[in-house]
Amino acid sequence: MSRKLEDIDKKNIHTVPEDYFEKLPGIIQSRAVESAKVRGSNPVFTRLKLVLPAAMVVLVAVYFAVFNNSSIADASPGDLLAEVETEALVAYLASSDITTEEIIENIDLAAIEFEFETENSLLFEDSDTEALEEFADDYFDISEL
Repeated sequence: MSRKLEDIDKKNIHTVPEDYFEKLPGIIQSRAVESAKVRGSNPVFTRLKLVLPAAMVVLVAVYFAVFNNSSIADASPGDLLAEVETEALVAYLASSDITTEEIIENIDLAAIEFEFETENSLLFEDSDTEALEEFADDYFDISEL
């Protein structure tokens, strides 16, 4: 009892009211005008919505220009870098595409002064050994060497 698509009667079951497509543009336009009247009914609120974001941007800019800029302008790059935690610097360098060779190329070794107390002094003599080992375990994978 299979029927083919060609055997089904083709009749239009949808009806459109008379002059529907002629009246449709007018109906849409009247609804658009009514919704515009409802939205624009409070001109103070409309102006406030436009002015408030601009005022906030100006206030934030003035705050940063007046209060934060003076401390940053007085500090040297070394002082600013000293405020960043070592773990944050290591994490940044680990996540960036900077290679060790690129870092070494940009270091001016002639400008660095090294001071040692005696020839036989250890570099990490006063350091906490456990903290150094934990740091090395966290950031260096010795098994790959």
